[in-house]
Amino acid sequence: MSTIPELTKHARELMHKAVESTKREFSGIRSGKVSTALLDTVRVERIRQPHGAQPGPMVAAPEARMLTSSRSTRG
Repeated sequence: MSTIPELTKHARELMHKAVESTKREFSGIRSGKVSTALLDTVRVERIRQPHGAQPGPMVAAPEARMLTSSRSTRG
């Protein structure tokens, strides 16, 4: 049986995780201005990649409503 302090600790941990998740979700929302944080939750599967870590494209927001990317030229 769980004690009140254990239940309180568990509840605090779950609430902290919920707040952090909400902050991540809201970080991509900017009224009138795009942010590279919009892509934080986007997952891309790359096929035919050699083993090892290779960086993906670099993403920037040069203007208020534009995202640009440049592919890595590493071989």
